[in-house]
Amino acid sequence: MHKDDSAYEFLDMDLEELRSKLVGFEVSDCPSLIDNCPDLEIDSKEQKMINETLQLVQKHGQIKNNDAKMGDNTCSDQKQRYSEDEMMRTNKILYQEFHKKRQNSDLYQKMQEERQRLPAWEVKDIITAAVKRHKVIIVSGMTGCGKTTQVPQFILDDALESDNFRANIICTQPRRIAATSIAERVAAERDDTLGNLVGYQIRLDGEVSYLTRLLFCTTGIVLRRLEGDPNLEGVTHVIVDEVHERSELSDFLILVLKRLLVRRPDLRVILMSATINAKLFSEYFNNCPIINIPGQLFPVKQFFLEDIIEQTKYCFTVILLFEECSRSTIKTMSALDFDEINYELIVHLLEWIVTEKHKEFPLDGAILVFLPGLQEIQKTFEELQVSKEFSRNIDRYVIIALHSSFSSDEQKAVFHKPKPGIRKIVLSTNIAETSITIDDVAYVVDVGRMKEMRYDHEKSMQSLDLIWVSRTNAEQRKGRAGRVQEGVCFHLFTSHMYKHILRPHPVPEIQRNSLEQVIIRTKILSVFRGHDIEIVLQDLIDAPSTDRIRAAVQSLKDIGALDSQMELTALGYHLGSIPVDVRIGKLMLYGLMFRCLDATLTMAATLSYKSPFITPFKKKRRQPLKRKN
Repeated sequence: MHKDDSAYEFLDMDLEELRSKLVGFEVSDCPSLIDNCPDLEIDSKEQKMINETLQLVQKHGQIKNNDAKMGDNTCSDQKQRYSEDEMMRTNKILYQEFHKKRQNSDLYQKMQEERQRLPAWEVKDIITAAVKRHKVIIVSGMTGCGKTTQVPQFILDDALESDNFRANIICTQPRRIAATSIAERVAAERDDTLGNLVGYQIRLDGEVSYLTRLLFCTTGIVLRRLEGDPNLEGVTHVIVDEVHERSELSDFLILVLKRLLVRRPDLRVILMSATINAKLFSEYFNNCPIINIPGQLFPVKQFFLEDIIEQTKYCFTVILLFEECSRSTIKTMSALDFDEINYELIVHLLEWIVTEKHKEFPLDGAILVFLPGLQEIQKTFEELQVSKEFSRNIDRYVIIALHSSFSSDEQKAVFHKPKPGIRKIVLSTNIAETSITIDDVAYVVDVGRMKEMRYDHEKSMQSLDLIWVSRTNAEQRKGRAGRVQEGVCFHLFTSHMYKHILRPHPVPEIQRNSLEQVIIRTKILSVFRGHDIEIVLQDLIDAPSTDRIRAAVQSLKDIGALDSQMELTALGYHLGSIPVDVRIGKLMLYGLMFRCLDATLTMAATLSYKSPFITPFKKKRRQPLKRKN
């Protein structure tokens, strides 16, 4: 079992085994789990056993936390001195290896020449000086300027100029593929093996060692670490990348870091994004300095729907279908705002890109198509399979899908460059919008849609809605081209919509999702201990309304995760350790208690995940045969 999944260990034990492991601990009175579920018919013996078990586990966790915080001062001091001595000895070795490599490695020198061509290199000294002078800085730059890979290295390189350096850098990324691919790229630029000086850590996977001083990880990994290490001991810099996405985890991490800076004035926080609302974040951190990285590698031309129709001579299908109608009818129908994604237009545009002898546009390079979800990716792939150009010349094209549900190996396929003469087409969701860079992309096709999770507080239900992107999203997508040559971006919506209808920025996730897990996480972290939940959450960058906070608190009380004193119950303590909806987490725990865990885990997986009855990408044609067999 992976170390980050230790919270699940109790789920693998039966009730008697769990109790036997906790014999000897004194139990204080805890709120009853069953009292919060009066509809359950449970006899007094079972009720007593369930509550005692959860109370023992809760007490066990509290004892371990207290030991970690207090403990024996002498042992703690000895351990700290030992750790510091070991760290300094290791750092001297890293210092020597770094300078030896800088002098003798031809590959390292070649990679440094590539780094120096990036726009971020021009502000290297400004960034390192600002990091030393200020607790918090904001780095803003256009997509492709190199900030994600270079800013962490600027800090590391500056530290390695001294043999007694103390740098230990954490850089958070919003997605697994971003953390792994960026770590691999940075390690390659340093002519180093991944897992030595540079490493990564994601859920259930990682390449990290005692030598690692620059760690790329997902935001959830840092928040989980804060539960056991509330002061981030030994960490000198925390870099939060892609903060413009305004995910629930990143907004919450920024709130934690703001509180942590009071305890750790030596800690340095760097916020980065390509299209950040820099002033908003600067004001949140007392008008901290903003460093803008100018320019990008190559310019990207931008075209909208009217430009696409004009250049490709595309005719709407509605005109062809209704030739018998009058001109006024056809004109009216053509002017309608179609809600459906026009796959015919997507295919027509892709055929035009790959077949026309362009004078102003690149004649080669990969094509990145942004689509809302896996269903739309599958539909586009099927349409390409039966189109005139792509069905006749199948050997000339390689079509790759990119989705968050794919494995890491499947996701990494998008970085492979095809053989000469073969055109790569990537069909992706917004997972390719930030952080990851597909170097050979010359064209971007943006359908202008995305899927966004929303929570209906009246119905207490989540839904995945298809919505229009924001202007920030559109700019991010445009920036995916222009890495190795001049790029082109085609938006399948009008310029009028871009200027006047699309939102400037995406709605922060904290304002559209359920707050139950955020509240539980707030109660677990020691940095918020003793503080009122409403006051804590009102300190978020874009705070949720008081009514939403109170509704979430009442929901947790109804579930039994919070008691009347607003403290976590035994149930709430464990729900915070399980990364699922609190109701599903409660179902899993009850399954354990009533010895029907297998059935409840099946129900939990069905409720919390999409249907298992899906056709893998590119394998739909095999579906009838599989059904027969």
